[in-house]
Amino acid sequence: MLSKQQLLVWLEYQAGSVATAHSQRSFAYIKVALNEFKFSMVPNFIREFDGVIGTPVQTAAKRQDEQAFARLNAENFMFREDAARKIKSWLEQMDSVEDYWFKVEHQENLHAYNAVVIGQKY
Repeated sequence: MLSKQQLLVWLEYQAGSVATAHSQRSFAYIKVALNEFKFSMVPNFIREFDGVIGTPVQTAAKRQDEQAFARLNAENFMFREDAARKIKSWLEQMDSVEDYWFKVEHQENLHAYNAVVIGQKY
């Protein structure tokens, strides 16, 4: 019989999940209300967001870059709930964000449906 502590350790262990996160096309949509907005803030906001998720947007890649992207993606497997928690935590700590709404969508290739999480500030 497992103790509660052993079970918690197993659940927190990345390889301890019954399900396995897998490569799929994913999208995150974010709407924010800022207490002050300047267009100069947008590039930094996007860079920070890329850092939160761990895999930058790949709009175009040369063949030699594909292996680096694949390695980075493999190091950052996550379920939609994991991505949503990271996004929510990041938005909650930003003083400039007054309100937010976001949607994380993993487009499934193994199932007949997409996996979606929607979050907002309450």
